[in-house]
Amino acid sequence: TYGVRQPLELGGDLGARRRVAQRDRDIARIGAGLQRLDIIEEVEHAYIDAQAAEAVRVLADERLAVARELAEAVDRRVRAARDPFMAGSRSQARLAEAEIEAESARLGAISARQRLASYWLGEDAFQVDLASFDRLSGDALVPGFSPDVALADAETQRAEALLRLERARSIPNVDLQLGYREFEETDETALVVGFSVPIQLWDRNADGVARARADRDRFGHQREARERALARERALLTDQLERARLEVSGLDARVIPSSQEALEFARDGYARGAFSYIDVLEAQRALSEARLRRVMALRSYHRALASLARLAGVRAEEISQ
Repeated sequence: TYGVRQPLELGGDLGARRRVAQRDRDIARIGAGLQRLDIIEEVEHAYIDAQAAEAVRVLADERLAVARELAEAVDRRVRAARDPFMAGSRSQARLAEAEIEAESARLGAISARQRLASYWLGEDAFQVDLASFDRLSGDALVPGFSPDVALADAETQRAEALLRLERARSIPNVDLQLGYREFEETDETALVVGFSVPIQLWDRNADGVARARADRDRFGHQREARERALARERALLTDQLERARLEVSGLDARVIPSSQEALEFARDGYARGAFSYIDVLEAQRALSEARLRRVMALRSYHRALASLARLAGVRAEEISQ
């Protein structure tokens, strides 16, 4: 007997399996896109950190130059008996502190460049542009396509496709058989046709359907939770962005100009003998702290902006195609 057998899937198993495979493909594509976006965000953060470290290095070098200039001026006044010997010792101590801070800032800038270059296995012998770091962007990010929500949607759709597949498996399949039989005793042939249907008295795949339904509900709840978590993270980053913007604007408009003016007055008064070296030192310290605060606020601003771009799906248009 020679024959063939063909199962007929009456419940739509083939289409259900195809939908599951399509959802698996969507999840893989969106997941790969999310990994690319995460790497982009990491590189942007590393570049911002390198810019901030370079800005700190520049400030440290400026403080060192001012400290040397003041130390020379104090030394001349001490030799001329116009300032006590203690002022000279204090200026030398401040100069030593400035030298340590400048060297530490230089090493920090090198370390930040090395971390940035590690993403392309390169060297740290390159310059970091501070022009983009020193300005605030006036463009507001409008939340659009969210790849994280798209991934949650794809996982929910896959769970729905699995539920349909389990429901299709609860319907028994029919096996059709077609054969050709030879009878050697009588030298006759016959066509054999048959079919078989399983009798599912105790197994209607109820457990598989219940498990798939529970998974679908679970992924649906996870999708809602993920969307709310993204909304909270976006609100936190927006608040961080606006507070950093406000701090930079306030420092540029009032604090730094006033500190610079106070330092000029203190240095001029010290040259005329109206102020002590302590007054100049305090004015210089206030200006340095204000400039350092500005660098840290700019770093916070740009990092928040990069993270918001990641959440908003910037540069992720190819994922939604």
